[in-house]
Amino acid sequence: MQFPYFSKTLPFIIFVSDLDPANEAPILVNPLDAMQVFLGSYFELQIPQDTFYDYEDGNTRNLTLDVVDEHGEALTPQSWLQFNDSSQTLYGMPLSHDNISGSVEFIIEAKDSVGAATRNLIEVFINETSNVEPSFTFLGQFDLDFSKFLLRRDRIIDLIWRLSSYFGDPTPDGVHVISVRKGSVIVKWTNATISVDSCNEDAIQNLYESIVTNGTINEEFQKAMSDVFPVYKLDLNWHGVCEHLSYSDTTEVPTTAADVDSLDILVVTLVPIILFVGLLISVLILFWIFCRRKTSGQFILDDEKPIFTKSRKPIFMEGELEMTDVVKRSRKPIIMSPDPEPDAFSNPACLHSDQPDPPPYTLPVDGLGSLFVDPDFQTSTPNQGLAIDDPDEGYVTPPPPYRLPPLYLSYPGSTEV
Repeated sequence: MQFPYFSKTLPFIIFVSDLDPANEAPILVNPLDAMQVFLGSYFELQIPQDTFYDYEDGNTRNLTLDVVDEHGEALTPQSWLQFNDSSQTLYGMPLSHDNISGSVEFIIEAKDSVGAATRNLIEVFINETSNVEPSFTFLGQFDLDFSKFLLRRDRIIDLIWRLSSYFGDPTPDGVHVISVRKGSVIVKWTNATISVDSCNEDAIQNLYESIVTNGTINEEFQKAMSDVFPVYKLDLNWHGVCEHLSYSDTTEVPTTAADVDSLDILVVTLVPIILFVGLLISVLILFWIFCRRKTSGQFILDDEKPIFTKSRKPIFMEGELEMTDVVKRSRKPIIMSPDPEPDAFSNPACLHSDQPDPPPYTLPVDGLGSLFVDPDFQTSTPNQGLAIDDPDEGYVTPPPPYRLPPLYLSYPGSTEV
């Protein structure tokens, strides 16, 4: 169990352990109050050995150090600030996409061999890039997965170290990273050792030609990047005092490696699939329309019956009969010419018929066919139903005699359908 002791004069907290009453916690001798770093630039700081001291274990090198954020949370691999506990070194590289400004506080914790600890609160000031635009920038495109590349800040720092080492710099202080963005991984950087007050075109061209030979990225630079950072494109752009040199040099490396960026996958794979499916659907629609027009108007099924209007005018839809081209182009149903109106005076024979009139229909009154009504049957409504002539006999008034329908008039030369 540990309980804290708050110092009134120094920016640290001492934790006294009750595991060994005779043990004393480390003390902060030379506190680290603040440090300044630059946005887009690498930094590192080894904690001095006289920062902490423990009466039993000695100076800082004999203590166990750890760094946490101001909330006491451990640093993550993607944090812009990292700590090497073996060398007791703070290092990192804040970038523009980290969205940090002003100052950030961190806590350095020192423990002795027993577990007693003390802490030092340090404030890190982030100095944003100046308003002076660089005279040039390199735009390198690397065949890497952007999302995985950002998972560890050590990947970016390793790339900057390789660039500095290739240019012969002992530290990566001269490489200033402006941005890191997708596509696969595009790193935009400049050399901070080149003056921004005047355009030193020769020095910039020498840097570019040390990477590019005869229009292609040379093998030495590719080996320096190794398989960890496969580069396949490099652009040189002019800015600031060198903006009058409007040309830009672009160099690519022939490579068979596929770009795994999600945007490129969308463009290269998904868009062609959508276009192909749309084209296939269009072809199927055109083929269906062509077949439908080709098979129309060739025959009429045996079980099809003519359609008539109310005046018995036959109707034939388009395509039911073979017709002339003029008729086929019509979109309306074809109505045949009407039948001639009957003329009784022109054909008097149609007004008379030699057939005799049928005998009147009579209702049988006895036998099985007689219609008998039970005299005891009482209806709920006497005024409704069949009229009974004689309630005692139970007979019903017979219906009127049956009459034949009017004759159908036919004319010479006409044909019944």
